Amino acid sequence: MKIGICAWVLPVKEIEAIPLAKHFGLEGITIDYGDENKGFVLRDEAIRAAYLEAIQKHNMDIPTMALNLLCQRGMTKKENHGFVKEVLNESIEIAQLMGIPKLQIPSFYDNLIRTEEDLDNTIDMFQYACHLGSQYDIVIGSESVMTIKQHEKFYQEVHSEYLTTIFDTQNPWRMLNQDGLRMAKYMAPFTGELHAKDSHRNGPFELQLGEGDVNCTDIMRFYAAAGYNGWIQLESAYGRMQDYERILKKDIKRIKEIWR
Repeated sequence: MKIGICAWVLPVKEIEAIPLAKHFGLEGITIDYGDENKGFVLRDEAIRAAYLEAIQKHNMDIPTMALNLLCQRGMTKKENHGFVKEVLNESIEIAQLMGIPKLQIPSFYDNLIRTEEDLDNTIDMFQYACHLGSQYDIVIGSESVMTIKQHEKFYQEVHSEYLTTIFDTQNPWRMLNQDGLRMAKYMAPFTGELHAKDSHRNGPFELQLGEGDVNCTDIMRFYAAAGYNGWIQLESAYGRMQDYERILKKDIKRIKEIWR
């Protein structure tokens, strides 16, 4: 088991999250592909080289690159598929150049799967993504709040060894009032990465793990008992916490105790 953090939850620029995460004893960070507001800095060869230099200097990993911009312009709509393919083509090339083994595709907000048509459109794009993944040896991670029935169809029709699930301890409960532990028990065989965060339903979201209503601790205990030994990425809103350093240290300690 390795513990990392999503760079966007820290109160620093993304590249500065590398030494900061190392300071807390973390082993890796998830970075973001970019969007029109923040820019697409990873298109720049010199910036990619700076990231890789920082990773090597601090003995860290980048196990995953997230495509968070798809939450703004989702693959659930067929008219967006040309745009989505462009994003997938470029991001997977960047991932290969940087030695990042996994892409994270979040299905939230504009990319949330609400209808059967949404699911079918999502399946089409994941089939495309996994085909690219097979060519570049990049795993495609799905992070969503699909129901068990939707997941069954999704996995059956995408049907690729390059497909994995990124399971978030908070999202199923907070977004769709799902039983997070029940979903975890179903998703465990498909899970290739965990995201750990906690909250109350309507806020505040700036909580340490185990303080909220998500059943986060039981979900993590289940995964530990089931033998999960992959990446756990912290994703609480540390950048909005007044005493984030203390809380982050406690969260790391809690995870280590659960996996002890």
